Amino acid sequence: MTDYEKLAELLFSHITKTPEEYEEKYPQRNLPEGARVTRFAPSPTGFVHLGSLFASLSEMLIARSTDGLFYLRIEDTDKKREVEDGVTGIVKGLSDFGINFDEGVMGLDEEKGDYGPYTQSKRKDIYQCFAKELVKKGLAYPCFCTEEDISQLRLKQENDGLDTKGYYGEFAKCRNLSFEKQKELVESGAEYTLRLRSPGKVDGKIIFEDLIKGKIEMPENIQDIVLLKRDGIPTYHFAHAVDDHLMRSTHIVRGDEWISSVPTHIQLFKACDFKVPKYAHISPIMKEDEETGGKRKLSKRKDPEAAVEYFIEQGYTPESVIEYLLTIANSNFEDWRRANPTADRFSFAADIWLSVPAYSGQQAVSCSNASLRCSQKSASAIPPKPSASGKQYISAALPPMGCAFSHSSRSFSSALSRASAISAAVGFLPFTWPRKTDVQPP
Repeated sequence: MTDYEKLAELLFSHITKTPEEYEEKYPQRNLPEGARVTRFAPSPTGFVHLGSLFASLSEMLIARSTDGLFYLRIEDTDKKREVEDGVTGIVKGLSDFGINFDEGVMGLDEEKGDYGPYTQSKRKDIYQCFAKELVKKGLAYPCFCTEEDISQLRLKQENDGLDTKGYYGEFAKCRNLSFEKQKELVESGAEYTLRLRSPGKVDGKIIFEDLIKGKIEMPENIQDIVLLKRDGIPTYHFAHAVDDHLMRSTHIVRGDEWISSVPTHIQLFKACDFKVPKYAHISPIMKEDEETGGKRKLSKRKDPEAAVEYFIEQGYTPESVIEYLLTIANSNFEDWRRANPTADRFSFAADIWLSVPAYSGQQAVSCSNASLRCSQKSASAIPPKPSASGKQYISAALPPMGCAFSHSSRSFSSALSRASAISAAVGFLPFTWPRKTDVQPP
């Protein structure tokens, strides 16, 4: 045995399964060619944010419009932030707006599907199996540095004026410990984390294609990031890679605050010999700050409308909120709605969504600051009673394309009121989310 193999057995003697066994247990999904597998993967830390509703709506449309699959995974490895029965709140909060899942977590202690467990806290052995494999290959190692050691390192780097701070290269003091030293420390009961031995170079670059933002070039990851914490629970970065691979996710839709993590995630996928999924990073839903006049993200602490329950409590119909979010999700939707005022909103997925690659180029999710501008004039009062057909009413009532959440709460409420009235005027059917093969053009 090599020293790396000896180390893997020392650290993970209790792990007897191999990655090959998990690959066999979770095979490639039997779906039509071109079908996309998407997931919504929240943490059970509180109410469902409006941005989460927007992201999950987008992910569901991508899957359903390609005869794919949409599942719910619960990322509950950070127990300090978890709230009691947060899972039920997520499932119900999304279900109220017609967001339902093909598989995954269906409720508290309830799951559906063959690719589970879909709750990360139940997957510890799976993560450790793949961590063991990385140690065997020399791509991961135990780090015995304490939190105080890491703080002192960062302070020294700041005092030295280094541009790049963190645990990497010459600063990763546990990176090149001999097996004998590692064995001595482990057997003495010393606590440790497991770190990636990053192959990145200081001057290295990574280029990837974001399905919304296009080609992006960024520095390679050089940090020896933590894969497993001291209690053996994975960090988000590592769990994300293992889960999306074994659950066979093809497209990852998430907020653009995660763009900076893409080099790390791609590096992890490659280190584990996983196929890298497609990434689509959406911009945050914003509003106008009434104090400063500037734009800012919706705040869980400051803005009641950040919670989807707010709209139910205020009497807005779920249909009106979804109609409004669809004007953000695809810039073609409003024009399509004007041309098809009585059509089921989700026949749009077949008519327009599939006419271009999902989330590609300029016809993808349009959430930049420029597209999130809406004048006060556009949020005028609801027009008079609609005509019998509802067509004239819809044309007058819908906000202009791209009018989203950057305007004031008052304007937003007015626009949603109009959307609510539209839903009632044309008599939209209850939520049904047809697949591509179920949808007939209007």
